[in-house]
Amino acid sequence: MSSAPFDNLLNFRDVAESVNKHAGREIMTPGLLYRSARPDDASPADRQRLVNEYGIKTIIDLRTDSERLAQAEKHGSRNTARDTAHPLDIPGIAYRCINFNGPAYSRALLKQLTWGQTARFLTLYAFNDRASAIAILGRSAIAPHGLLGLATSTLTYSGAAIRALFTLLYAPLPPTTPSPNPTYPILIHCTQGKDRTGLSILLLLLLLHAPLSAIAADYAASEAELLPELNERLAQIRAMGLPDAFAHCEDGWTESLSQWLDERYGGVEAYLGSVGVRRAECEWLRDALGVRGGGN
Repeated sequence: MSSAPFDNLLNFRDVAESVNKHAGREIMTPGLLYRSARPDDASPADRQRLVNEYGIKTIIDLRTDSERLAQAEKHGSRNTARDTAHPLDIPGIAYRCINFNGPAYSRALLKQLTWGQTARFLTLYAFNDRASAIAILGRSAIAPHGLLGLATSTLTYSGAAIRALFTLLYAPLPPTTPSPNPTYPILIHCTQGKDRTGLSILLLLLLLHAPLSAIAADYAASEAELLPELNERLAQIRAMGLPDAFAHCEDGWTESLSQWLDERYGGVEAYLGSVGVRRAECEWLRDALGVRGGGN
């Protein structure tokens, strides 16, 4: 598989190749699961590579509808809201959207605002000043807790989204089916492929018993991969009322999240069970994506 960089697709990597390299042993089967930043800006050549070289069959997009719509408008799409779920889709690839910042998550953030902040937020939202409204949430409900708090809030309040993700990842074939799995290889992305994508990959790698050092190294790889758009991202983050640290990878993030899962739920599989992921799905994922014995 070519390791040449894409023209305009950031933070792309084969999760297995990354974690196996950092672990120094085979943990996961290569060629099945990839991660990246948004592919909206990908050049025609990049898109062809995703289909023909990497064989991507499914893209799982963890962004909000607003984020996707903003990208559509950036690229000049004039489609209706119904048509902008995937306005920049790549022919031959199935798209699946899962909003990791859905209603339950948003309600939890709003509950952290004071009465005055809530009134201001609702007023701005009513007058369609979404950017200023979001900045209130950013400054008051997200920034104080850092990237770790962002992740634990997602785990706490976005259980339905995480269940939906693992339902998509669980793709067994009938025993009599001779053809390759029509769902895999899968590419998971959000905006930068760092936070929501990083959380998704962390859960899966913990399920595969990958060492924390390897998971942390894969997460930290996003720091260098995203440098080309750092200034643009810093401007976006500041506009959202967030500190510059949110544009970077947080030291100790992986280890702290793993500890949080252990203390709150007794481990990743117990957490996944609490949001509705069945044991059989976990076992299938370990068998289908993992290298037998590699994570032990």
